[in-house]
Amino acid sequence: MCEDPKNPHGPGGDGHDAGDECPLSPIEIIDETVKYYSEDLSRRAYVDGLGCQYLTENGRMCAVGRCLENVEEVAKYYNLGYLVDDIHESYLNFKPQYQGFNKAFWIDLQSLHDPDSHWNSKYGGLTQAGQDWVHSMKEMAAAGHYYPD
Repeated sequence: MCEDPKNPHGPGGDGHDAGDECPLSPIEIIDETVKYYSEDLSRRAYVDGLGCQYLTENGRMCAVGRCLENVEEVAKYYNLGYLVDDIHESYLNFKPQYQGFNKAFWIDLQSLHDPDSHWNSKYGGLTQAGQDWVHSMKEMAAAGHYYPD
């Protein structure tokens, strides 16, 4: 059974510590991503002067990196300046609960994480621009645009 009604996403409550391999929906992934970074903006894998990375030296991960089984390998070859679309598909080894989505979803999730204009602790995490991005992603998800053709 995949779901514990008290904590459907495992011990960490964010889907990343789940002991099971239940697939998450795009909306669940969006919501857990917003929650994770909004609770502590320093969790973002942003390095001053360099920008966002899949995995930083101190272990922080971007929204896509957190969903990969092999984030260390991806970071070794594609850490800085590569969008998901630039990474050869053979390197994108998603954890079981994050499988089944097209690259457009991962590009949009990365585009939620990366811009500073989407995040500000003064606004409780997401700025208005970030909220607008999340709203657009959820509309795309509801329309089924994040699943492979």
